Amino acid sequence: MASRVARRLVDSGKLLHSWLLHVTAPQDPVSYSAYLFSQLESRISSEFDGLSQHRKISPKFVEAMEEYERSIKRCLQVNRHNMSRLLSPTPQPERGFFGAQEEEQIALKERVTPVQYYGSFLGGAYGSNDSLMSHVAKDWSTMRPEAWTRAHQRIIERLEKSLRDEDKSPLEPNESPSILVPGCGVGRLVFDIGEALSTDGEESFNEWKEQDEDDVGVNSYLEGNSKATNEGVAVFVHGTESSMACLRVIDKLFNTEWRGEAGNGEFDEEQDFSIYPFIGDKKNNYTRDSRLAEATGPSPIPRRQLGLGRADISFSAMSLAEMDRQPEQDAVVTCFYLDCHRSPLEAIELIYQSLRPGGVWINLGPLSYHHPDGLAPTSKELSIAIEEKGFVLDEDGITSWEEDLPYYIRPKATLKEQVWRPIFFVARRK
Repeated sequence: MASRVARRLVDSGKLLHSWLLHVTAPQDPVSYSAYLFSQLESRISSEFDGLSQHRKISPKFVEAMEEYERSIKRCLQVNRHNMSRLLSPTPQPERGFFGAQEEEQIALKERVTPVQYYGSFLGGAYGSNDSLMSHVAKDWSTMRPEAWTRAHQRIIERLEKSLRDEDKSPLEPNESPSILVPGCGVGRLVFDIGEALSTDGEESFNEWKEQDEDDVGVNSYLEGNSKATNEGVAVFVHGTESSMACLRVIDKLFNTEWRGEAGNGEFDEEQDFSIYPFIGDKKNNYTRDSRLAEATGPSPIPRRQLGLGRADISFSAMSLAEMDRQPEQDAVVTCFYLDCHRSPLEAIELIYQSLRPGGVWINLGPLSYHHPDGLAPTSKELSIAIEEKGFVLDEDGITSWEEDLPYYIRPKATLKEQVWRPIFFVARRK
């Protein structure tokens, strides 16, 4: 009898948990985040529950652990507050009813980065607080690893080189490139591409194209082309992301007037954010500094860096399969994306369809295929599929990245770190 009652209680708990996840929380990222933080707080309390029984045996140990628990819970409250801010909707200016062109002009004038939520979903691995905080710390905080800065720089350098190849590039002399970044996470690669390819340079586009590639820096792209001159736009970059929580963070990061770093090197807590991404992980902490490591941001500040309006950046929840099949993109940049597809062949097909003839596909990412029942080709089979579809891989083919990349970063005081050595390639549509 008791076991049947216990099973009913467990089943009732599962039903309540299911109701919270699928009825209440999915409608509101802020509520979902708060719900997950409540669960974490309960787990942390359970972690320290048995301390009192050891007080007589080791009172100083218990006192130190109680202090440790209080520190963790203080950090949790900071996380709860700042994640609520990052996930709250960003107020948008009144625009009335306009056509698409008028909307774009107003967005540029008001320095609004359009973020379209339709079709996004809440939940999944990228909707959890742990995942969001880790990505924000990696991409938008003072904790950003130098390895990721170098990775983005190399992607952009190869992108520039491919787009300025007069014999192969799909761009006309007076045309600004259109670049797609599917699965963009919290938007850092989209920002880096937009900033790098829209920064003012001194030389005109034709003069710039004639220079030796070794003499052209990352920040001197398309100066003097007609769109940049007449419309104030040097490059169009669109990022797609299916996670509603990621899109909310993007919206807040790109459309908020953050104060930024103060003169004393500190961040104002009401204008900027601090998060503690690792408080939920009780394992492999050599010192408290590992679990209580603080990430402050945003760094850089997108709205300030893109203030000239020369990069037309936008985001949506559309997948490649949902986008217009007309080849409109001059480049597609995928980063830690290809192995997320159930079918790598379908991903290759969709990327091919989105590119104009001569368009370039740049990929950086692991082969850690997410779907256990899907295909898992190695680099050899991937290269066959890519070229069989109608791409031409560059002379290096598919290579292994030269340094380890920490996808989920960890502080120096940890005893365990997960890193990737992803593949890298550049392919051009025939």
